[in-house]
Amino acid sequence: STNDRARELANANVPEIALISADEQLSGRGRQNRVWFTPPGTALAMSLLTRPRIAPQHAMRLTMLAGLAAVEGIESATGLRLDLKWPNDVVAMNNGQLTMINDQLPINQLPLTRKVGGILTEASFQGDGLEYAVVGLGINVNVDFNNNAELRNIATSLSALGGRPIDRGVVLKAIVAAFIERYAWLYDGD
Repeated sequence: STNDRARELANANVPEIALISADEQLSGRGRQNRVWFTPPGTALAMSLLTRPRIAPQHAMRLTMLAGLAAVEGIESATGLRLDLKWPNDVVAMNNGQLTMINDQLPINQLPLTRKVGGILTEASFQGDGLEYAVVGLGINVNVDFNNNAELRNIATSLSALGGRPIDRGVVLKAIVAAFIERYAWLYDGD
């Protein structure tokens, strides 16, 4: 898990902002210890180690910031406009984007959204302060869910939505750039 590795680096006093990325995760997880599916070479599995100087009660702002950075970065890199489902899901809404991948389902079984990514923020507190926070992001870039009966009707990928393979490095760079730009807002009180 990139979040686990980020916590190890935090405890070794690595400064902010550190990026941890993996080609494959064997222990990826989401909220409530759900498993996060990260097949090799197809998804983004990344964590950002941060040391924000914000009040602990504002730690949830990091998840919101990461969500905005994810949808902005994805749109910048691919042209795909995605949405956020509170509190931590990056989704494609049931509209024109989903027409192509929903053709296999009867109209009365179409999902309202398909999950493209998720955010898991984990924080460490010291006394009354926030010591560090790890913001984990998983994005289905070129994941093929056609042979995964459990996930194919609830998840999708950027390549399925765009109808073409997507360069993971370009998406990674765009999301991190958007995150860093918005991260500065935390100190401006925004």
